[in-house]
Amino acid sequence: MKGKVIIATVVVLVLTFVLFVYVDNKTTNVFSSTITKEVIASKKFNEVLYLKGKAWGVTDDKQVIVLSKSEDDNFDVSPNEEYIFKGVSVLFYEVQGDTLRIYIEKKSLVPDNFITGFKIEQHQLANPELMHLYKTYKQKGIKKFGSF
Repeated sequence: MKGKVIIATVVVLVLTFVLFVYVDNKTTNVFSSTITKEVIASKKFNEVLYLKGKAWGVTDDKQVIVLSKSEDDNFDVSPNEEYIFKGVSVLFYEVQGDTLRIYIEKKSLVPDNFITGFKIEQHQLANPELMHLYKTYKQKGIKKFGSF
């Protein structure tokens, strides 16, 4: 009898864990999510781009940042229309004239249908370079986005 109770308890715990992981991976609304948005405007082009970030999961451990032309908070991201940075919690950027420079650990694919007056440069940095930038970005006039 004692062995059956232990087996039943283990089965219930395993099923609970599996359900928890499944729900967390399949839906982002079951647990709280954090959405942030920042506007990047150009007077020269009379154009606006949006950096949008979303973190979800029990500990906000699932994250995505997109560079988009849409201000919508919808995160059905389109790889053909948005720069997508998955699994990152922070990126750094600066605008100089018509150039938007993004400093990130892993570059996004360049979307085919992202037409803008901005020249977008992605600079891939190794982790030590990112940590140094994390400490010095303000002095360099660079902005930080993320870290939800």
